[in-house]
Amino acid sequence: MEDCVDQPDHWDERAKSFSFKDAPDTYLRSFISKAGITGKETVLDMGCGTGSLAVALAAMGCSVVAADFSKGMLDRLHSKAAERGMLLERGTSGFGSDDFPAGDFETCPSEVQAGKILPLHMSWEDDWANYGLGKGAVDVAVASRSVITHDLEDSLKKLSAVARERACVTVCTGVSPRVDVRVARAMGLELERHNDALFVFGIVSDLGYEPTVSYIHSPRTKSYISPDEAYYSLLRTRDYLANTADQISVEESACRLRSFLADHLVEIEEDGAKRWTLDQPRVVPWAFISWDVGI
Repeated sequence: MEDCVDQPDHWDERAKSFSFKDAPDTYLRSFISKAGITGKETVLDMGCGTGSLAVALAAMGCSVVAADFSKGMLDRLHSKAAERGMLLERGTSGFGSDDFPAGDFETCPSEVQAGKILPLHMSWEDDWANYGLGKGAVDVAVASRSVITHDLEDSLKKLSAVARERACVTVCTGVSPRVDVRVARAMGLELERHNDALFVFGIVSDLGYEPTVSYIHSPRTKSYISPDEAYYSLLRTRDYLANTADQISVEESACRLRSFLADHLVEIEEDGAKRWTLDQPRVVPWAFISWDVGI
């Protein structure tokens, strides 16, 4: 993985373009169902991003600790939770979008009320005990599309240690989730498959747990304000497959993309405005891996 993916600044910048919509619903429903979460649990959502999963869990009645190392992502989560009345009230200690807890704080996960969210500015590398997340601190610990780190074994150990019942993660099982396979193939680019799911399964097994695997196929659609925006946005597919992109010239892959869009870019109406999108959504496959910790 690229080094920038593990840098908070990278995700602070990406947070600016993330939608406020609680989507994709298909993914969220599948994740929660597979995790066996009923709405009565205390849940750690590690790498929570802008909070789509955390908000969905709180709406079910869960007590949610939502942690991320990106301040930008937590700003978006804070807005979502406050708008829905889900933000944990911290009394005199207080916190807001400019003051997320950063360790040695008063509120423990066990004190988070049902239907509330406690945001934490915390990374995989931090000492989680400083944030009130000691052994067995929550019922269920999850990492939705966020567990691939520089030290995967240490991350999975931490996730397992804080859970009383089970831990759950999703990892990419195909090409990069940023890549539309149809577009890449049309451009003549060779696809690189990820082995992240195999690594996670092997490490969890080596830690003495019995992981189970199932799959979530998440449809994604994106609209563009013009055909040119679609072209230049999808042309970046070369950047996402940089290791193999030199097998075909920039000019040739660009020409192929133009031809593909001529056949598959369609005009739609979105929020009263004319937009363009591909005629089929791309489907991103995720491996859902869970294991009981048996505390």
